Parts: sequence; structure tokens; C-alpha cells
Amino acid sequence: MRAGMGDTTLPTGGSVSGGTTLSAPCDCHDTSVVDLALEPDDLAAIRFHPDPVWETVASLGVLAHPAHHPLHRGLLERVNDPDWDHDLLVGLLASERWYPSTLAPVPSRSQDDPARALARIVETDEQVAGGDLETLRRTFPDQPRWRDTSVPQLLEETSTALVGYFGRVLAPLWERVEDITSSDIAYRSSTLASEGVGATLDDLHERLSYDAGRLRLRMSGHHEHRSSRGNGVRFVPSVFRWPCLVAELDSSPPVVSYAARGAGRLWESLPQAESTGLDPVLGRSRVAILTQLEAPSTTTRLARLLRLSNGTVSEHLTAMQRAGLLQSSRRGREVLYERTSLGHALISPQR
Repeated sequence: MRAGMGDTTLPTGGSVSGGTTLSAPCDCHDTSVVDLALEPDDLAAIRFHPDPVWETVASLGVLAHPAHHPLHRGLLERVNDPDWDHDLLVGLLASERWYPSTLAPVPSRSQDDPARALARIVETDEQVAGGDLETLRRTFPDQPRWRDTSVPQLLEETSTALVGYFGRVLAPLWERVEDITSSDIAYRSSTLASEGVGATLDDLHERLSYDAGRLRLRMSGHHEHRSSRGNGVRFVPSVFRWPCLVAELDSSPPVVSYAARGAGRLWESLPQAESTGLDPVLGRSRVAILTQLEAPSTTTRLARLLRLSNGTVSEHLTAMQRAGLLQSSRRGREVLYERTSLGHALISPQR
């Protein structure tokens, strides 16, 4: 179970495939620390990658506790007349101190289809879901839904609601969500390679730090020492997580989810290609490409937005990358392009 904000420590449930999912409070000054000792093999196996289930659940945290997520008020406006079980999903995250381990599976390293990944929640180990349901009943004894729901029913209704919610609310935003998290991963991976583990992890979140083989997480109401299991740590960037931090420490490997850099770009309007003073220097198409790259994007996506051929966009991207205006990173089979600091400086006077 996830523990988080609140004045008391709520009960947590054990599980087979996942256990205590902790959350750093968004606005609490509790200095309790969870200390995770990492072995050299763990440090070598640190990985950064996105996960659609963790991201979807992070967005539900915005709906359940909007006061703690002012950056994403735009998400609330997208929930109109829901045709999924909205009350169920928000109810699962009603406590500010935890959420069910059912909603925090070990992230998949494959580029999984979000709807398919969410549908697999129904396959959660019933011992895990049963522990979640018992905690819901103890925590919310006056809620008849938890009292009257069976474990199979909980899993079926939760997975169905998640798929429905994703399709209606998140799917239209998903390309941009993926672009932002991919950019974050490219940045973290580059920092890890050039500056090492300490510099990379210390920069993730104000409640997370690393020193001499120990990962320290300031988690409200939790003070304990743990040892790693030798399988590394998965770090999952999330657009909707800000300003919180979540960690599933009983899974193998442990998982830490943090706010991705540039999360606010999700709500920026896509800029329109207009004639600028740079047009005679760079050419209108290249200026339009630079302007569109508020968030990282692929050749195909840029071509579609600007109504240009893939070949034309590719030529412009290659030229601007050689000139130091753009940089690229790989996400699976896709190559993402984003502006460098020089590209930002060049386009900024035009904005």
C-alpha cells in the first residue's frame, strides 16, 4: 500500500508482487527518512523508463486531491459527464497517505500499449488485491462499496474503469505525455553517464538524495532502513506526479516515481507557424519546426503538424542538429528531437 500525507500512519498491506508503496507528502514538513542500501550491482542496474499504469494513477491523484496539484488544473476540465466508474477510481485514492498496491505494479520495460497495460490490472494477484480491500474496509468503515465488494469484482471494475478513463481523458494528451517523459529520461541518462549516480539522483526530487551507496527518501510517517535485492532500481518519470514522490520499495526491483522535467509543457498550446524576423535567415519551415519543438517530437509528428513531407522535415532537422540548434534522443524505435539551449535562445525573442 502507498503511505503518504496525513496525521496518522494508516495500516499497510503485504503482498506477493508488491508491498509498501510510499508517497512523499506534497506539502508536509515531516522529516522521517526511509534509507535504502544499494549494492554495486544495484547501481549498475539503475534504469529510467516510463510506465502507463503509474502515469495514469498519478493523474488520478490530481483528480482526488486537486488542491495539491495546481499545475494540472486543466485535467479537471476534461472530466465531464464520465462514462467510466469515476467514483471508484477517485475512491481508491481518497486517502492522502496511501493507495492500493494493485495500482502500483512493477513497471514494464516494454513499450506497452496503455489500454492493454491498464486492462491487465484484472490479473493482479488476488492476495495483493485482497490486502488492499481489507485496508480500504478498515480505513473507510462507513463506505458500503468496500464492504460489499469481492476481490474479483474489485479487480474487474477497477481495470474496466481505468481503461475507460484513459480512453476519454488521457489518450488525447498521451503523445505529449510520452514526449515529455522521454525527454526527461534522455536528460537523466545523459547525466548518469557524464556525472554519475550521485549527481543524477540528487537532482530528481527535493525529498530524495543519494550518498555512499544509500538512497534516502523523506517519507511522512515512515522511518526505516532497508537493503536492496540486487536488481537495481527503476525510476519512473511522471508528468502528473508533481510535486509528489512515490516509491514502491517491496517490489523487485524497487520503484521510484518522480515529477518529469517540463511537466507544465503539457498544457501549453501548440504554437502556430507565423512569419518572423528569422524567416529570411533560417527559412520559414525551419523556424516553424523550431517553434513547434516546445516539447520533444518525432519527424513524423512534425511533418503532420506542419503539413510537410517526412523527407523535407528530416532534412531540416539534420541541418539544424549539425548547427547545434537541436539534439536528438531515441525512444524505442523513434528518434525525438528537441531544442538545445542555443535553439531556445534563438527562438525566444520571437515568442
